[in-house]
Amino acid sequence: MKHIRTSVDIPAVSQRQRLRDIPIIGVWFDRRAWGAVVYFGAVGFVLSLAYFVWSVTIGSLAIGLAPILIGIPIVVLLLGSARAICLFEGKVVEFFLGVRMPRRTQPVQGADRIGFWQRIWCWLRDVRSWLSLGFLLGNFPVSVVTFAVTFTLAVTSLALVVIPVVHLLGHPIANVSGDDADINIMFMGTQLVPDAAGDVWLTAPLAVASLAIGLALATGTLWLARGFGWVYGHVVQAIQVARPQPMNPPKIH
Repeated sequence: MKHIRTSVDIPAVSQRQRLRDIPIIGVWFDRRAWGAVVYFGAVGFVLSLAYFVWSVTIGSLAIGLAPILIGIPIVVLLLGSARAICLFEGKVVEFFLGVRMPRRTQPVQGADRIGFWQRIWCWLRDVRSWLSLGFLLGNFPVSVVTFAVTFTLAVTSLALVVIPVVHLLGHPIANVSGDDADINIMFMGTQLVPDAAGDVWLTAPLAVASLAIGLALATGTLWLARGFGWVYGHVVQAIQVARPQPMNPPKIH
């Protein structure tokens, strides 16, 4: 049965679209931008660290046991887990960054008609296995950089917005007393002097400037995170949709 769009549905969808299409500040209404901030500022870093530790641990074990027969199944385990993790990462990326991913992995053509050892040979030759492993290893340093940039910008912009709001609500931004009274408090290059009660207040121009800079920095952070998300999401997508040529593995007697 076809879904009939009512007059109530159309304005709701078009209104969200109009908000996202507002120049510059429309990014505040873009779910992908907020998802990218959460992903690069927390989720992605934790996951990439776990992927990296797993890959290095199993990879080191496989290299150490390579001279003996047991090293082969460990290599297969490493490549198989890399492909499974990459598929899982694709689901996470799709949820947070809005880049559509394949519903399942693409099998090697003809792999369903071959034996166990020949299937392992196909896995070893499949470009997606090595691309997935390379992604898990190379993604960690990338995630460290994106985490540092995103987290720093997000926290800085949040502080620049919250501090003047606290001031406008009638609360001091700090209180100094005793040994702390000699500490110089600098905010945006301006030295703030505590009053007789030790409370530190912003001046009105400084509060307005802080709020404006904080909002501008937050907007820039959302745009940057959205750009990161677009590039990162399409890299993960390219790994998963890579189509190797059909393989005819040698017969193993």
